[in-house]
Amino acid sequence: MAGYAYSRFLHPVILILFAVTVLSRFRGMAQTDESNAKKSDILLIECQNIINHDFVREKIQALEVAKKEASKIRFIVLELNSSEGDIEAVRRLAEKLFELKRPIYVYVHSTAIGPAAILTFIGRKLFFAPDARVGAITTGSFSAKSSKETPQKNDLLIRTRIDSTSALVRGYAQRFGYRSDVAEAMVDPEARFKWKSRSVDKGQLLVLTANECVELQDDQKPLHGHRIVHSRNELIQILTRSKTPPSPVTLEKFLKTHQSEQFKLTAKRVTKTKVNGSKLLILNLDTEFDKPLLYYFRRGFSIAQQDRDVAAVIVRMDTPGGYVKIMKEIIGLVMNCRVPVILFVEQHAYSAGAISSFAFKEIYMKEG
Repeated sequence: MAGYAYSRFLHPVILILFAVTVLSRFRGMAQTDESNAKKSDILLIECQNIINHDFVREKIQALEVAKKEASKIRFIVLELNSSEGDIEAVRRLAEKLFELKRPIYVYVHSTAIGPAAILTFIGRKLFFAPDARVGAITTGSFSAKSSKETPQKNDLLIRTRIDSTSALVRGYAQRFGYRSDVAEAMVDPEARFKWKSRSVDKGQLLVLTANECVELQDDQKPLHGHRIVHSRNELIQILTRSKTPPSPVTLEKFLKTHQSEQFKLTAKRVTKTKVNGSKLLILNLDTEFDKPLLYYFRRGFSIAQQDRDVAAVIVRMDTPGGYVKIMKEIIGLVMNCRVPVILFVEQHAYSAGAISSFAFKEIYMKEG
């Protein structure tokens, strides 16, 4: 009986000791997580004014370097205030952000009208300033003066652009849990859309206020987004669950703090790196063949010609095409370069891009 009594006494003691051990372990894990969270950065990426190829080219170049240090990023805040831009440039920025494999939270500080509205469909959560507006993803148009095509052909081109953009935005909506019908109504003027507050007639594009976005629908879910916040600081407080959250760092400051010595980002957006002791020059052909791209390539190939330590040039291509005249000049730079020029096709090489690929002696393609 004494042994039984001892056994009865021992069981609660063992359970208590086990519980203390488990709790202390989880407390230690929580402290470690909290410590890691404090050490990691909240990355702020501001998209102000026009989101065009020049803007995106610079951001992509920086994000490519930041990707090497992605483990030091806690999450990304994408802050939008733009009413102009290029759809292809916005797509490229979104795809590069996905490569970091960090949580993305989108904050519409003022306006996300036009191509910028596409980015409201890529976040884990979507927040708005009280007076924010979002929608009207226009795809551009053709006029009789600027196009040599017939009106029927112009209509077909416009329709093709709309369908392509609509598919892109619907794809993001489905991937990240937003409403596909909202995405379609923001892009396609032929789409009819009706919700709790009002409706959008044929021939119009959907534009929503912040209050309309967070208004609960019949399924008790917001129409588009999650909640309204009054400042960026309030947003960070919500995401970190802290009344005194750390200040987010800009992409430029993050690179300055964490940038790897192996990869150096210059102000001129030309990247040099070393592989097995050989210096390589990396140029990004990530926009249409236009004059800014030509100037960029002239600068890059000038460096390749003058710096005798450069062993090869790598051109990373993802382009929908562009001006054939510009393409020919870039082909001339490629063929007259003193070192080998290698082409790496990341995603697309359409039209003039496909033609230019024949100028490279070596071509590599990303799987998929």
